[in-house]
Amino acid sequence: MRILKACEILAHTDKKVIEVALDVGYQNITFFNRMFKKIMGITPHSYRLSKMKIQKVS
Repeated sequence: MRILKACEILAHTDKKVIEVALDVGYQNITFFNRMFKKIMGITPHSYRLSKMKIQKVS
């Protein structure tokens, strides 16, 4: 659930990844990045970039 919420925040805000991690309850950015990549298959930064490209095309 926390990672899905992080996806939403990353896609719709310009908050830093550390801020997103804290917002969804992760105190350790390294652990957040590791869990995000494990679940989503890409890093939070890459996820945001992919969403930005999709929004520009739309």
